[in-house]
Amino acid sequence: MIRQWLSGIRKFFQNSLVAKINLLFIVLILLFIVFSVYNTYSLSTSNKSYRDTIKNYYLIMELKEYAAACNRSLNEYLRSNNRTYLSDFNDVSGKFRTTLGKLKSNLNDVETRYILLSISDSFETYHTTCCNACLKFYQTDFVYYNYMYEAQSINSYLNKYCDELLVYALAEGEKTYAGMQIKQNTQVMFNFFVILFLLILFAFSAVYIHVNITNPLNQLLLAARKISSGSFDIHLEQKNSKDTIAVLTNAFNVMARNIKNMMASIREKAETEKKLLIEKQKNVEYQQMLDRANFLALQTQTNPHFMFNTLNCISRTITLGMHEEAIMMIDSMVTIIRYNLTNANVPVILKQELNITEKYLKIQQYRFRDRIRGEIDCPAELAENIIIPRFTLQPIVENAIIHGLEPVEKGGALRIKVRSINNVCVIKVIDNGIGISTERQRQILREAEKGHTSLIGIANTKKRLEIFTGISDSFRFISKQGIGTIAEIRIPIKKTKHHCTGTNNDNR
Repeated sequence: MIRQWLSGIRKFFQNSLVAKINLLFIVLILLFIVFSVYNTYSLSTSNKSYRDTIKNYYLIMELKEYAAACNRSLNEYLRSNNRTYLSDFNDVSGKFRTTLGKLKSNLNDVETRYILLSISDSFETYHTTCCNACLKFYQTDFVYYNYMYEAQSINSYLNKYCDELLVYALAEGEKTYAGMQIKQNTQVMFNFFVILFLLILFAFSAVYIHVNITNPLNQLLLAARKISSGSFDIHLEQKNSKDTIAVLTNAFNVMARNIKNMMASIREKAETEKKLLIEKQKNVEYQQMLDRANFLALQTQTNPHFMFNTLNCISRTITLGMHEEAIMMIDSMVTIIRYNLTNANVPVILKQELNITEKYLKIQQYRFRDRIRGEIDCPAELAENIIIPRFTLQPIVENAIIHGLEPVEKGGALRIKVRSINNVCVIKVIDNGIGISTERQRQILREAEKGHTSLIGIANTKKRLEIFTGISDSFRFISKQGIGTIAEIRIPIKKTKHHCTGTNNDNR
């Protein structure tokens, strides 16, 4: 079970370029977090050690001060018989014991404990002697002089012990400071090597992205430009991997090979058509074959045009450093290419065509950001039952974006609306762009018929729809300058079922 789970994870990272990049960045972030936490902990430990050392110095100095204060209070009491000084003596004695207790909890080594024990015993003896002196003084017994001198002698020993404790604490502080210096130097070297490692890892990431994403996409772009110029003898080198770039490269090679074969077949059939026209041998079977050949030829021309425009967009996205969005655009593009290459001679249901058009809209929305908003409005019944030539809506949407919405700085909207009117399925591609004049519409159709590059998608769509529906006005423009344009497709609703590709094959 665990082996299967690990195998699944391994295959996922082998096939998903996005997963590899995400894993790389997660590792970098985790390393940075660990590095920061370690530095913070090390600095906190050093600061605590330093604060404890300074605190012990202050406690020892307080201990000396309290011992001296006890002696002053005793002398003043014996001199003036003022009980206020006796109260001061008791208060200072309590503070001495409290400070001594703190030092015992802070200093744990053997030698320090011996010194603290000596201080504690001496102070208790000192305190007892002072109490005896005060009692004898109160009883007006002159023996208190002896106790007073004995107490002063013990107090001098207390000062001596406190000085020894201070000297020992200073020596320990020097050792602690030396250890902190060594630790700090080690920390500096550690930080240097960690930063160097992170820089190397960042450089490796940049090289990995360039080799595995940027460079292959640039090669695809150059190859697409060659195909758009009419050179179909192209084959890109494929890697032995199954990630997104490899799938795209394989799809591109298949497309280029299919286009080359189709164009050769079209030229051959065109020669046959010319001979048959000269000989005037027209019949129904020949006409159907000829229409079919024209349909395939027009559909073949759409691929390089779409590839060129989309790869240009992806190249710009990668140049700007938006690699995640570029990967998503590539995934959408692979889906569109796979859809166009699978059973290209078979029509599809409208739902599949709308799904692929939605993929194309996502690509364009990555390009234009908030400048363009897309919407698809189609009843489920029509989407499931209407048959349409493959790759019909995308050229119309592309034309609406490039010639209608691209000049608009903001607020661009594109809507695909599908309705059934008098047993005819009416598909409208509506935009609120700059619009097209009547003369310009005629010019578009004239240039399209001549094979103008920027308008070949519209020309192909118009001709394919005429062949598919048998209606000359199955496609038309309705436009008003400054308001927008409506591209309208009219497809008769037939009760007979058409053979078309399944959703699972084309919309993966």
